Amino acid sequence: YVKGIDIERAYKFSEDEARISQWVGNHIDSLSGLLYALRKERRGEKDGEWTINVPLTRSLANSLNYLAEQGLIKGKKILIKSKEGKWSPFKWEWFRDDPDARLLIVYEKRNAALLNMLHGNWLNSYVYGIIDDQLVRHNIAFELYTEVVYKAPADVIRSGSDFDVIGRFRDTVICVECKSGKLDASRGQFDHIIQRTKDMRTVLSSMGTGEVNFLFYVVYDPEMNTEEEMTARLQEHDILPLRPNQVRSVMARTLDGSI
Repeated sequence: YVKGIDIERAYKFSEDEARISQWVGNHIDSLSGLLYALRKERRGEKDGEWTINVPLTRSLANSLNYLAEQGLIKGKKILIKSKEGKWSPFKWEWFRDDPDARLLIVYEKRNAALLNMLHGNWLNSYVYGIIDDQLVRHNIAFELYTEVVYKAPADVIRSGSDFDVIGRFRDTVICVECKSGKLDASRGQFDHIIQRTKDMRTVLSSMGTGEVNFLFYVVYDPEMNTEEEMTARLQEHDILPLRPNQVRSVMARTLDGSI
């Protein structure tokens, strides 16, 4: 506030959102294709129906079952695309790993809010839950918030108006950007992250008394982005790219003082 920043709101994920997000994060290696399809979902031929086009994999059956059991969707039918390009009925017992085959999943939304969270915000909730849990386990006093929206004069911050996960413990500020989709360098998405990080460092460097340390992480979908590109574009700017399954170990080592 003293530096010209006004916090407008932050979001608190519900227990249901946290549970679904944890499931997604724990199975991201097999769920990435389904999550991408959900972001591209289309309305079906009948009112209230939606469709997604996904590659045929054995793990898809378990994922669809989970979404139905959790009350997010009600499956209507599954179609498979023939070599002639026509859609025909698909039987549940036919699930196998065949990435060249395409399925059309037709479903109704039973909980649109939870289902829409799978378009991207699940990662914010997942990362928040891990960091929060590790701070509690280390018995450290902390503040931690998600989806913080702020405003500031243009002479203070030049880019961005929100941060996915941000908090403070001891003399350290932690800022996390969560990217559940593909990062495109040609569209300036890496440059945007780097500039936002510089702005946050400038504004928050005078928080409280004494020196403030900063941890900047970008948590990404490893099926949509390569570790090599993430590291090459971000690490020289003191931004550490992490796969979802690396967040806990990095936080644990940080809190133990080994990082």
